Amino acid sequence: MQKPATRESADDAHVLENGDTQRLIEEALDEVAAMGECNPSHVYAKVLRKAIQEHYMLDGLHLSDVLLALRSAGYRTNEKTGLMTLQRTSQHETKLA
Repeated sequence: MQKPATRESADDAHVLENGDTQRLIEEALDEVAAMGECNPSHVYAKVLRKAIQEHYMLDGLHLSDVLLALRSAGYRTNEKTGLMTLQRTSQHETKLA
């Protein structure tokens, strides 16, 4: 049996604070990586879903934040396929497993 829908108001939402965005991105990346091949938009969509579930205001979440975090973590996007790959310290590239 489903619970009845509850109304939410703007008062229920809270602002992202220091580290919240990075935490959401890291958690989303872990979850998406377990699914197999993906692109940065999959990570961003997961971040948005997680933020909504945790009642954060979405004003401070931008795709550019996700792209920068992915680049910092060593991920690159294949220009032809749009899929992410993890750059290892060597010259070998591995697909996001």
